Amino acid sequence: LNSIGLIKDGTISMRFVNDSIDDYTVTFTKSDFRKNQTVNSFAATKYGNFSFDKENKIACLNLTNCILYRPAQLKNLRSDLHVFFTHIKESQYENLIIDLRGNIGGSPKIAQEILKYYPVKKYSIGRSFCRRGPFLTSGKPIIDNRQKKNLLFCGNTYILTSLTTFSAAMMTADFFQGNGLAKVVGESPGNNANSYSNVAFFVLPNSKLSMSISTFKYERVDSTIGCDYIVPDIPCAAREAKDVAYEYILDHQ
Repeated sequence: LNSIGLIKDGTISMRFVNDSIDDYTVTFTKSDFRKNQTVNSFAATKYGNFSFDKENKIACLNLTNCILYRPAQLKNLRSDLHVFFTHIKESQYENLIIDLRGNIGGSPKIAQEILKYYPVKKYSIGRSFCRRGPFLTSGKPIIDNRQKKNLLFCGNTYILTSLTTFSAAMMTADFFQGNGLAKVVGESPGNNANSYSNVAFFVLPNSKLSMSISTFKYERVDSTIGCDYIVPDIPCAAREAKDVAYEYILDHQ
């Protein structure tokens, strides 16, 4: 902002326009803006929380993000999941709701940590391809599950999704649904399960036009499904997803 002349005397003025009220201008100083360390502190955000409905024997894992960028975050997640699934086993809970509504993603490793508590020795994460110049490499589509054998959850799982479920959160829903481990309740997540990422930029030699192209391709877990998007097993408005999941659980007990 300073380099293009928008900051004068250490301040910047912004004009706000609204059809219903008169225009007004607010002057800001440097102290009004977030510092880099404040923005970067998002990387330390907790993944979410969990709760238990003792009366109906329903456990709820609320994942507000999939941030696992630091060793301490992974350590805390593993510790919390151990407490969570220990209580599920000791109290004999038969139903688990994982809420991914509004979760914009992070790392798909969070799904792999949760799946350690499921009775599957192997599971699919879908195929992936990486273009490295003239070479095309592929990722390992099958994961050997490092099970927590003393705490395996053999009950029913329901994944809540919304249009604002993105990236690694969407992949989490795909991992569970594609491997037959959960029913998805709510709305289709906001991006494709068959998707592309990791953009490479280059300039065409003759026209000098700037171009970009994805170098990674991801395929959904169940490649036999024709649709690119995850289709909920129990479709409903996202804001009603938890209530709908509850109704389904109670009707099928």
